[in-house]
Amino acid sequence: MVYSVCTTEPEENEEVMKMFLSNQTNFRIKPLSAYLPAALQPYITPEGCLRIEPPQQYFDGFFCAKLTRL
Repeated sequence: MVYSVCTTEPEENEEVMKMFLSNQTNFRIKPLSAYLPAALQPYITPEGCLRIEPPQQYFDGFFCAKLTRL
């Protein structure tokens, strides 16, 4: 499952992930680093999500997490 939003607000990104994972204990975040090109690797968070903060030349603010069921 993918959670993707075009915002950089933590309450709409990491906080949503924390709340979801605390209620759905059979899911985990699957790091995105294996799926993204080298140009996006600097935007991978320690948790394995993609977070792009504006201003960037080619990107707007963005957050994406891949979730996998255990």
